[in-house]
Amino acid sequence: MSESSVLDAHASEIDGELYWYYEYLVRKSPTKSAQEANLYRHYVASTAEREGYLYSLSASTLSKEWTKMGPLLEQTVASFRLLPPTDNYVPPYKDPWRFW
Repeated sequence: MSESSVLDAHASEIDGELYWYYEYLVRKSPTKSAQEANLYRHYVASTAEREGYLYSLSASTLSKEWTKMGPLLEQTVASFRLLPPTDNYVPPYKDPWRFW
C-alpha cells in the first residue's frame, strides 16, 4: 500500500447545500509506542462551501481501531451541516482574524 490511499470520495446535496465526503488512509510514522512500519490512520471527512470559503470536519483513528471507532466517526462526519446564516453571521472576508 502507498503512503496514502483515497478509499472513497463523493458529493451529496443536502438542504440545498453541497457536501463533499471523503475517506482515506495515511501511513503513520513509527513512534516509540507504535513501532509498526505499516501503521495507518483512517480518516473520514466532510467539507461544505459558503461564499467561497470551505468548512470541514475531519475525524480519524488508527486503522487497527477502525472496526470499533469507524461507525461512530462516520456517523459524526455524516451529521456535519452548515447552519443557516443569522443576522449575527460575519463572513470570513469581512473579519478574517475572527477565525484564527
